[in-house]
Amino acid sequence: TVGQTSPRPAQAAAELRVEAWQEEQRGRVDSAVALLARASAAKPDDEGLALAHALSLERAGRLVEARASSARLDAVRSPAVAHLQARLALATGDGDAARMHYEALLNRHPADIHARLGLVRALRWLGDWSRALGHLETASKQDRFDPILLQERVSIELELGRVTGAARPLRMLRRLTRDAAPSLPSIAEVQLAMGAPSAALKALSGQEPPLLTARIRLARRELPQARAALARASTNPESMEIGAQIDLFEGQLDQGRQRIGSALAVPVST
Repeated sequence: TVGQTSPRPAQAAAELRVEAWQEEQRGRVDSAVALLARASAAKPDDEGLALAHALSLERAGRLVEARASSARLDAVRSPAVAHLQARLALATGDGDAARMHYEALLNRHPADIHARLGLVRALRWLGDWSRALGHLETASKQDRFDPILLQERVSIELELGRVTGAARPLRMLRRLTRDAAPSLPSIAEVQLAMGAPSAALKALSGQEPPLLTARIRLARRELPQARAALARASTNPESMEIGAQIDLFEGQLDQGRQRIGSALAVPVST
């Protein structure tokens, strides 16, 4: 209208960025992405806006678009940009590109433990276990009690089928993250999952949680002991399923089938 002028590009971009932040705080992520796209278009040479737009796409889960957007920042030698590009490469299945980004980061910032961890994950993706473990050892020298590094070590050892190698970092991890311990597998659970029920029984160290003990005893075909352990457990779908397996091993086919049917009928609490 007469007497009004449009805001200059810098002002318009700044206003859009503030509005995008407000939208994201309200949980309107796609709206925030659209506003940042407009802001970046208003100031195409603004590297900060381009980075903010790519990050907003990543937070929105639009990873392919985020990676394409981050390519505009290839000439920017910034750790934040390099980390973003590496993360997006790995998230979109390009392990080689992720590896190159992380290696370039470490050439410039050898003490960057996050880049080292990212490189470990990229090498895992590529199946380069030897180098992955080597870089994990290097990272662990910086902080051998870092829970994320310990979890990474557990994952690699289990992927390689090395239960013994996973045991020590898993024990450390459970001691360091006592609040999260219920979500972590016990040593016995890991060994049972790897097909070593005798080692799993030994790992219980006298503690006998009913369901886990029943599963271990069942795997060892110690059916009376499995049933005795199960008698101490509360009734739920898992305990009923274990009971049905014991029935079937004992030749009680009708009772086993009935118990399986009951297990399927029990609603799972959430």
